[in-house]
Parts: sequence; C-alpha cells; structure tokens
Amino acid sequence: MSTRLASFSTILALFFFLTPASLTAQVRPDQFDILGVKLGMPIGPELEKQIEALPDGFRCGQMSRFTLECRGRFNPAHKEGGPDQNTLDVYPDTISNNKVMLIQRWVKQGGGPTPENMLETLYKKYGQPPPSEVEIEESDSDKNVTNYRIFWVFDRKGNVVTKKGKRDSYNDNPCHRVEPNGERLNELCGVSLKASFSSDRDYGVRQYWLTLLDTRERYDRIVKEKREEEERKQKARLTTPSF
Repeated sequence: MSTRLASFSTILALFFFLTPASLTAQVRPDQFDILGVKLGMPIGPELEKQIEALPDGFRCGQMSRFTLECRGRFNPAHKEGGPDQNTLDVYPDTISNNKVMLIQRWVKQGGGPTPENMLETLYKKYGQPPPSEVEIEESDSDKNVTNYRIFWVFDRKGNVVTKKGKRDSYNDNPCHRVEPNGERLNELCGVSLKASFSSDRDYGVRQYWLTLLDTRERYDRIVKEKREEEERKQKARLTTPSF
C-alpha cells in the first residue's frame, strides 16, 4: 500500500465509523440515477425537457449518435483555476438503441462542500460501498489537495463486485476500468458507478465527476456480432466452389 494512501487510512475509517446506520443500506443498482436520469431511459425530447427543467439551468444540444450534451449555469463564486464546468452528458449504446447506457456529470467550481459532507451525501443516495472501493490520496502536484475515488460496482445479477487484493491496486477490480467503447468490456460486469472528487484544504470540494454505466447490452451485442462474423467466415470456408 502506498504511503500516501496509508496516511489516510485512519481518516477513512473515521468516515465509515461516523456514517449513520441509516446510510449503510445498499441501494440497488437499478435504482441509481444522476440528477434523475436513469440507465435504460429513452434518449429523446422528453428526457431533454426533464434535464432542462432542473434547477441547474441546463440547456441541451443534440449531438451525433443521439448523445445529449447539457450545459448548466456556472458558479459565480469561482475566482481562479480556469473556467467553471457544470455538465450532464447522456449516451446511448447505439443509434438504433437509444436507451441510456452512460451518464456523466462534471462540476468544477471555486469552492464547495467539505469532503465529509460530500461523502455523506454520496452514501445517503447510493449506499455505503465496501471499504476496498474507497480510495483517498494526496495530490502529487499540490499537497493541499486530496483526491477521492469511490466505486459502486455490480455484476450482471446485481451482486457487489469488490477488489481481490490490495486496496490501492486500481486494476484489481475487473469492473473499475470497464469502458463503454467496448475495449475493456467484461462478461462479469453489469452496472458501475464511479464518483471522483478533489478537495482543497482552503476551498473544500472544487470539482467532482460522476459516471454511471451499464455495459451488459453492449457486451452481449459485441459477443453476438463476433459470433455471427465467425459463422460467416466458417460458412465461406465450407462453400463448394463452382468451375
């Protein structure tokens, strides 16, 4: 375990110890949402209206592949560190299947809640993850900044998937690096939620990311396409030529 991660183990244990018992009940992955947007929803005008009705003042523009890219109001308190970000992006599996497969939320602001408040809010909504799925470490570039990564990972049946080895081994859970483009899909993995945020000692949580993803249908489709392609090749090899 890295020394940076070990230095925060006591803090992490305190967070779990102080979390109210009511927050420990695990929410089912089919109940997960980000700002009310759920996996499996159809992407279209109704979803766009739903997002644009949120208090953040989102305005959505339809992009290629029916992806919704929505931009909300910036935080006027932000005074340094580049432009604000307040985005909610929604992606389908394919054009023909316009159901939500991926939801991404990114907020960058001048200052925000304490990391304790951020963790409590996440646990209240999504349930408390296993200790192995929470990573806390100092930033390499700024000792005043602490980075947090929290994972809620489920297999195809909705069972929790955790790391098998050291807590600081990011690759040890096969579903941590599952990607929607199909490069790292895994037959084990179903729904995954990743929350990352950075907290500044003086400003609180200045930026955070949420990624909610379900790769089951895409994995099945890719497997089916590969099988059909192999069957076509095999059929071509067995074809009797005519002379």
